[in-house]
Amino acid sequence: MRFLLLPGKSFTNIILNYLITLPDLKAAILISQGITSVLSFLYLVGWFRDSDKKKILDWLLSSDNEFPFEERIVRKFVKKFPLPENESESTYSLSKMRVLSPGGGVLSAAIRYVREDSTVVKDAATLDEIRKWSEETPYGWLVFTTSFIGFTITFFSYIQSYLKQG
Repeated sequence: MRFLLLPGKSFTNIILNYLITLPDLKAAILISQGITSVLSFLYLVGWFRDSDKKKILDWLLSSDNEFPFEERIVRKFVKKFPLPENESESTYSLSKMRVLSPGGGVLSAAIRYVREDSTVVKDAATLDEIRKWSEETPYGWLVFTTSFIGFTITFFSYIQSYLKQG
């Protein structure tokens, strides 16, 4: 067995030397790339996105109704776009402001915090901010991780074939 790395007992050296000496890595490469492709597709179509955040965005863009959401959805919104420090959570509601084009499309929109007496406390978030927030997901690292694993396996496969030649 040839050692590409310096001989040693570290965990990294043991794993890397094992990977280099595997007889065939093509199946591992295909599996890794397949998983990466599936995860990338699911990420692109929004499967990892939070449906509660999407409900708020959809309400802002298309609904003419009052804010129909459960408390947990409102809590997510307030966590990201907090109230002013001197305001109590029990004395506000959410309201939206939309500017529509003559054709019916939304030119701009915002969600506001409003007191019970209908005075605006503050603009909580604009349409752009809500779009960015609704697309945030903690699962973006999955695609990167599987891609990196695939790259690593491909790299060691290349090294293995190079060592066999020379």
